[in-house]
Amino acid sequence: MRLYRAIRAVVAAAFLALAACTPVGMNQPLAPEALAPEGSRTITTGGYRLASLASNDTSSDMLVVVAFSGGGTRSAALSLGVLKGLRDTAVHSGGRDRRLLDEIDIISSVSGGSMIAAYYGLHREGVFTDFETDFLRRDINAEVYGIYLLPWNWRWLVDPLYGTNDAMQAIYDRHMYHGATFADLQQRGRPLLLIQASDISFGTVFTFTQDQFDVLCSDLSRMPVARAVAASAGCRCCSRRSRSPTTSTGAAAAARQFCSPIRRTLTRCRGSASSEPRWSSTSTAGAPATRTCSMAGSPTTSPCAA
Repeated sequence: MRLYRAIRAVVAAAFLALAACTPVGMNQPLAPEALAPEGSRTITTGGYRLASLASNDTSSDMLVVVAFSGGGTRSAALSLGVLKGLRDTAVHSGGRDRRLLDEIDIISSVSGGSMIAAYYGLHREGVFTDFETDFLRRDINAEVYGIYLLPWNWRWLVDPLYGTNDAMQAIYDRHMYHGATFADLQQRGRPLLLIQASDISFGTVFTFTQDQFDVLCSDLSRMPVARAVAASAGCRCCSRRSRSPTTSTGAAAAARQFCSPIRRTLTRCRGSASSEPRWSSTSTAGAPATRTCSMAGSPTTSPCAA
């Protein structure tokens, strides 16, 4: 019995030491200067949204939207075949012949489809040479199962700020995305990736775009792409409050400074003659009036309540 207790104490101490040494990623708060002027159609300017992305010379008279469904490795393999088909298909537009692949404006994806959508968004032509090796022929599922089955991966059992999707993010970053953020995606221009996850608290779709993150008072550009993919593949939103254990006071102060104008912007949007953006209504439906801002502060602080 004493030996069992000693082993249990050693294991618990090891978990706590691991939790203390490894930082946990948090949403970064919006900078006050990112707010759009009064009367704007969006809450912030720039950011990862279609209007802010370079067109990459796509034809102005054509809009191409591609959807990659879920289904794990099989859906990713099917999506790779779709990309190859688009690469090998020529279209004539604007007096020139181009690959249909180069005309894609938007890719919407979920679960396994998000694996390859993010890979293509970051690596472009590299998807045809490296994705099969990096993902399709690699047993990533074994590493994911290890999160649940291997005791040394059980940090998520003892650390309230760490979840299984944090571990999944690390796996995807190690093999495919290598720490790339949404700022990297924005620099590459179109297509816009609509990586879809689920907000299980409100039963709504959660899309990783700056429009959605405006409602959270958060800056999407600094979020790792692997975190969005982990949320999409894990069937839940894995975003966290805009607070880190070391900078919670500063984040709350920043939230108090700029969340009130964001709330006023949302109010103007709801009360204007134009229809409210769908991302706003679905994100705030059924939520308390201060939900969007309380997520940007500490759990015990509602910086935008006043």
